[in-house]
Amino acid sequence: MAPSSERLFDSLGHFGRFQACVYFASVFQAMSCGIHYLASVFMAVTPNFVCGFPGNVSSILFHNSSASSIQDIWTLWTSADNYIVVQLENGEIWELDQCSRSKRKVSLDLAYEYKGNKSVFSCSDGFLYDDTKWKNTVVTQWDLVCDREWLAKLIQPTFMLGVLIGAVIFGDIADRLGRQRVIWFTSAGQFVFGIAVAFTFDYYSFVVVRFLLAMDFNILIILANMAGKFSIGVAFGLIYLYTAELYPTIVRSLAVGSGSMMCRVGSVVAPFCVYLRSVWIFMPLVHFSLLCLCILEMAAPRVAVVGAGVIGLSTALCIVETCPSSSVTVLSDQFSPNTTSDVAAGMLIPHTYPGTPIHVQKQWFKETFTYLFAISNSAEASEAGIHLVSGWQVFKSTPKEELPFWSDVVLGFRPMSEAELQKFPQHRFGQAFTTLKCDCPPYLLWLEKRLKATGVQMYNRKVADLWELHSEYDIVVNCTGIGAHQLVGDKKLFPVRGQVLQVHAPWVKHFIRDGDGLTYIYPGINRVTLGGTREKKSWSLLPDPGTTKDIFDRCCSLEASLQKAQDVKVKVGLRPSRQCVRLQREVLSQGELKLPVVHNYGHGAGGFSVHRGTAKEAAHLVGECIAALRGSSLRAKL
Repeated sequence: MAPSSERLFDSLGHFGRFQACVYFASVFQAMSCGIHYLASVFMAVTPNFVCGFPGNVSSILFHNSSASSIQDIWTLWTSADNYIVVQLENGEIWELDQCSRSKRKVSLDLAYEYKGNKSVFSCSDGFLYDDTKWKNTVVTQWDLVCDREWLAKLIQPTFMLGVLIGAVIFGDIADRLGRQRVIWFTSAGQFVFGIAVAFTFDYYSFVVVRFLLAMDFNILIILANMAGKFSIGVAFGLIYLYTAELYPTIVRSLAVGSGSMMCRVGSVVAPFCVYLRSVWIFMPLVHFSLLCLCILEMAAPRVAVVGAGVIGLSTALCIVETCPSSSVTVLSDQFSPNTTSDVAAGMLIPHTYPGTPIHVQKQWFKETFTYLFAISNSAEASEAGIHLVSGWQVFKSTPKEELPFWSDVVLGFRPMSEAELQKFPQHRFGQAFTTLKCDCPPYLLWLEKRLKATGVQMYNRKVADLWELHSEYDIVVNCTGIGAHQLVGDKKLFPVRGQVLQVHAPWVKHFIRDGDGLTYIYPGINRVTLGGTREKKSWSLLPDPGTTKDIFDRCCSLEASLQKAQDVKVKVGLRPSRQCVRLQREVLSQGELKLPVVHNYGHGAGGFSVHRGTAKEAAHLVGECIAALRGSSLRAKL
């Protein structure tokens, strides 16, 4: 759990009534799982049995023992090869085996051994069962013995097939529609089918209801997946992991450890529930507990992130990681590939914000670099479009600060050698280093995929006024970029028009950036980005042919081989610029109604270089809003 979450626990309390309710609801559900999984093993027990007889019995013989009742014989029963001899009131003598019965043709006296002729009959009068241990099972209720024995053996495999099919169905649905909806649906299904199974009146309806119950058991898999532990084989023991993040560190081990034991407890009490015929009584209580857990989840703070660019998606992801009990939704009228972020070059070279302290800017950049560097070293680097790239930043005159504040964050930062500078005869000073480059469209899709995997909902919606979200969400996070100019009337925010080219030039492997930041060559995975322009307060999104030629000529002056570049594409975006990034809390109010808002916009040309750092800070502000919202009421719950 993130340190900021622990700080919230420190201020709000660690383990109280709220966590206790969640804890007991989850452990009851874990117990339910253990009972249902093993219940069929005991419900399908086959006791000792023999064929029934057609009439009233007058005497019974078993080896050398005689009795007046069949119940007296069961204590002497030793194997399935035994048989019982009975004499009826009409004088007929029958030998009763497990799956057949024989009528003696000559009935002189009652003897166990008989060498005469016999007529063999099927068990058309049903069966007699030993009820000294099991008063009633599905086997005795529907005569699942002899040629119907395979039906009894099919009960548990059918249940497990339901678990398998449900895992495939509900696991995928949960990723598409969100865990919360599926939790409600499957918990309701468990409640209904858990009771219905006790009132089935034939074998086939019993098996069908158990199959549907097993499919609904995949709520446990969904809950385990939310905890990052998706595994069918162990899902029934992992429900408590879902709520683990609601517990602070000091009690988490004890809560999770004891929670895991409850599934085993359920396995232990399963035979007693079956024996006492109380499964149908206990299960509704358990499922009601799960519904209570779902209600608690539904009561989690509802957070709306407005904006689906790199700032909005990253902020949503950080909120999920920092405040796992919150319900996050992303709202935007544009998603990739139609956002301003899709036009960004995605190069990690910071731009300075005059109104923000340098140490804060460095922290934002360092957190972003560290985060993306880890992705570049993972198997997801290709999908996320992130890779390392080396190159040069060149100056026509020596800058005042030869060592920028971010020099110790990038890799291998050093002054360029004289030999390297010979490549750029119009420049007198340069810096060489390795940094990260991201192809923004695939990175945005990768962020969307991660958000959907955690249950975050995304809706295409134009938000004209933040207050319109008041009735639907508890907290709103404004990541609308240049849209904030109209949405919140920020007069300090202005557009800086940027026009870039994307060309096919696979031989260009190193980046080149002019020190003034206007001319740059950034090689990506598939294409090279050439830039650019910085036209303040220009709202035009139409490409300008004259600007296109100017950009191309300037880049060719730095790298002559670009003259052979092919497939030139032009893109235009409006950078949301301010003197400083607006990263703060605000409370909107109308009368007694209040809406907490967290703003995170105004990153200008350097948004990608600091997006993760500002997103983490915005998520921390959301955590503070949650604490303020709950206030004294949450303290009481805790």
